[in-house]
Amino acid sequence: TYLMVPIAKAYRFIMPETLRGMGRNFFKNLNEPVVAINDILQGDMDNAGISLGRFVVNSTIGLFGFFEVAERIDLKPHPADFGQTLYTYGVGPGPYIMLPFFGPSTARNVVGTAVDSFLNPISYFLDFETRLYLKGSELVVKRESILDELAELKKGSLDYYPAVRSAWFQNRERVLRK
Repeated sequence: TYLMVPIAKAYRFIMPETLRGMGRNFFKNLNEPVVAINDILQGDMDNAGISLGRFVVNSTIGLFGFFEVAERIDLKPHPADFGQTLYTYGVGPGPYIMLPFFGPSTARNVVGTAVDSFLNPISYFLDFETRLYLKGSELVVKRESILDELAELKKGSLDYYPAVRSAWFQNRERVLRK
């Protein structure tokens, strides 16, 4: 609230919507190899092929993912992460956790996020400092993309914390069930 919101608002003020959209596309594209790996771990080879195709198309024709080209050729994005993989194998969610900078999660998804960071082949080609800059930029881009939704939730709820928790669980359940 006191750090990320002002940074996200400054980013929104400085960057035109077109460039913000390109930033969201770039980070989604960087995550496609992780999505493909998790699809494979979940036994979903069709979606793994789609994710790999998305990564190749958006990284080349889409200029490093800044432009979303793959969707135009019917390679639709889909979520897959290691928390979802653990869910597929019957691992329970564990306790709800509100993480600074990262937001709501569960113990299963915290483990999943950590594993996803190790699964990302892109990070093996970059030095530590560059990875930190990328992760910090990604957090700002993600936070900016949900500024309006969270402001609306805060304005419309009697108690913001349970409202965030409920909204997060509902969205996560949708993702887990594909």
